[in-house]
Amino acid sequence: MVATRVELPDDRGLITGFALCRDEPPAKLGWPELSHLAQVAKGKLVWLHFNLMDIRAREWIGKSGVLPEEAAEFLLAGDSRIRLDRLDDAIIGVLGDLHHDFDLDPESLGLIRFYADAGILVTGRRHPLMAVDRLRRETLAGIYLSSPVALLAHLLSHLAESFESIIAGLADQVDDIEDRILAGRFQREGAGLGSTRRLMSRLRRHLNAERHELTDILTQLPPWCTEADDADLRRAVGRLDAFGQDLDLLYERGRSLQEEIASRLGEATNRNLYVLSIVTTIFLPMTLITGLFGINVGGMPWIESHLGFWWVVFGMFATAILTFLILHWRRLF
Repeated sequence: MVATRVELPDDRGLITGFALCRDEPPAKLGWPELSHLAQVAKGKLVWLHFNLMDIRAREWIGKSGVLPEEAAEFLLAGDSRIRLDRLDDAIIGVLGDLHHDFDLDPESLGLIRFYADAGILVTGRRHPLMAVDRLRRETLAGIYLSSPVALLAHLLSHLAESFESIIAGLADQVDDIEDRILAGRFQREGAGLGSTRRLMSRLRRHLNAERHELTDILTQLPPWCTEADDADLRRAVGRLDAFGQDLDLLYERGRSLQEEIASRLGEATNRNLYVLSIVTTIFLPMTLITGLFGINVGGMPWIESHLGFWWVVFGMFATAILTFLILHWRRLF
């Protein structure tokens, strides 16, 4: 199987830039166009996506004058809390996304920071992300979205699709683990289930935080947002809610399976200890006899008899059989 290499263009910090207008192909923007952005993008919707690890991108965000000072500081900040807030007549926020090379590693969850006002959407990330790259390719293919909120709603839709595929994969993993547990092969499932639950826990925190913040921002959208923008966001929130509920149920299944593994391991341990106790009880009288005949003091019976050894052996087996019969009579096994 030949792996497909995904190329993620990065023009020295400006990952992608578009000026969008209805009935026109998207106009790509580079650093030369950003120097006179107001003239180039007049009357158009602008989307700029930056690599926040690049010094040139950070300098443009902080010093270009296109963005309000508070918005620039927010985009360049390093906090990782998922949030959505109003900033005058704009929206700023931090959303969770999956790394482009996501491989079910709980650490492969990234963040995208954004600023959106009536005419521009500025986004930034520190690691290649999955949903935002899908939006980039979709925009490049010619899709037209009328407002920054519509772009955000589309981004959330791609994010929901990413979560949908991940949740489906996790559900398959949990199903396989459950089958093996019910078949009695549970001894080595704890580590795999623990790793799966850790990933689900991280995804839940991302999803629940986004659902909460999106629900709050729906009540305080800027005046330039249209009814269509509101409807798009509500649909995106609805999809995230659905996947969040699926993930909650899957997480509960994982916890139940972890408890099942612990219960079965406890039963196996108790069963082994019970068998060990029975064996110890049966051999205890035999051990007492061998101990008594090993003290080497005068007066020991059968010392002079050539059948002494066999009498001792007979006594050991007799006490073992008697102990076994008593335990069976008491229904201890």
